[in-house]
Amino acid sequence: MKLDWKTAGIAIALALTLLPTTTATAQDRREARPTKPSSAPSARRGKSAPRAQAPASVPLDGVPVEAVTVLLADLRALTREVYACPTCKLESLRSGACSRCSGELTAAGSSELVARVEIPIDRRFLSITLNPHQWASIAEIDALLAKSGAKVRRDRFRLPQYARLLVSGVAAADAGRVRAALVDLKVVPAVTVVPAAQEPDSESVWVMPRNGKASVTVGAIEAALARMTADYRVTDVQWATLCPTCGIRPTIDMDDPTCRGN
Repeated sequence: MKLDWKTAGIAIALALTLLPTTTATAQDRREARPTKPSSAPSARRGKSAPRAQAPASVPLDGVPVEAVTVLLADLRALTREVYACPTCKLESLRSGACSRCSGELTAAGSSELVARVEIPIDRRFLSITLNPHQWASIAEIDALLAKSGAKVRRDRFRLPQYARLLVSGVAAADAGRVRAALVDLKVVPAVTVVPAAQEPDSESVWVMPRNGKASVTVGAIEAALARMTADYRVTDVQWATLCPTCGIRPTIDMDDPTCRGN
């Protein structure tokens, strides 16, 4: 087909007429594309909210299926007495003097221990998350399990980040020897061992491992203690929540959940 100059001119004019519309449409597409987030650092926020407490996995043995509902109800019903300072409003889980103003703490009701607790269908462990300000005890959980003939497999319990073991049969004077032995046997990279009572003739100590990245089982610590003497016995294991104020450090005194370092 042969085009004359008149037909060609009309075609060129039509193309020029449509060109701005086509260009505008392409520009609209570019503007509609999602923009990448700015890489500039954002303004510093204030003090962040406390991090959520990670659940602890407690190994179980011999839990009857018909006992699960009652056991969960018993765990959810656990409470601790709360004491408060009338002057500075500080709250604690123990009575005595206020750690801030030395005033006398008075009874102020109770607080629930457990925020969340679950037992899976195989009943091999329970997952327990603590409320802020709280600490848990394996001996306390074991007492509830004993009602149905079950128990905690304590040797398989992997210590949470902020935990301590009550070891009986250890004189206060031997605390340093126990600490050195646990480190030398490479059970934990670091550990603190302190008398469990103020009396100089106390026969029990708190063993507080600093696990680092790798958690240690209670069984590993029990085996190390047995290599020293058969008289050392782990009688309880306790663990605490993180500081509810800073969300980083554990509670300084596991019997007093007030972070006095802030």
